[in-house]
Amino acid sequence: MLFGGAAVTVAAILTGVIVATGDDPQPAQGPLPADALITSAPSTYTEQSPSESSPTSAPAESAQGDCSMPAGGQDSGENAIRAFEYRLYVERSGAAAFELLSPAAPPFTSVANLDAGIAATPVGSMYCLDLDPVLPGLFTLTVSLVQPDGTPGPKYRTQRVTTSVVDGRHLIESITEVGE
Repeated sequence: MLFGGAAVTVAAILTGVIVATGDDPQPAQGPLPADALITSAPSTYTEQSPSESSPTSAPAESAQGDCSMPAGGQDSGENAIRAFEYRLYVERSGAAAFELLSPAAPPFTSVANLDAGIAATPVGSMYCLDLDPVLPGLFTLTVSLVQPDGTPGPKYRTQRVTTSVVDGRHLIESITEVGE
């Protein structure tokens, strides 16, 4: 499947960054939630008429998921995923995002690959996360991008994200595409 624009490039780069080996006979083919690369702080949503609305305003909750772009943390798997996305797309720092990866993540995962994905995403983009727990340490995640001008960007396929606890911190261990 082909997606247009720089966000697809980001998705392809980031998919290559973290691939779970799991039980699947072939590596994941889909993009990592790279459609969430953000560089600006989230805007506050208020009811306005269409003529008054800012093109970058987005509700915190939408059909695309949570668009509030929370900073996350390392106190839970959900928050580790939120923190990873935030560090990629708001902070735009591959090094900061890399700190949230488990030592068990694939060895080819690198700061340079994360930074390349970040560079391919338009500055000022916003993202929405549809994050759902499946089992302890296992989540599904779909990321939708909102372009800097407020128009919808690509919606990336649902990903399976595995987290683990290392020294009391929740970290991302793998990200794979969920089959259709």
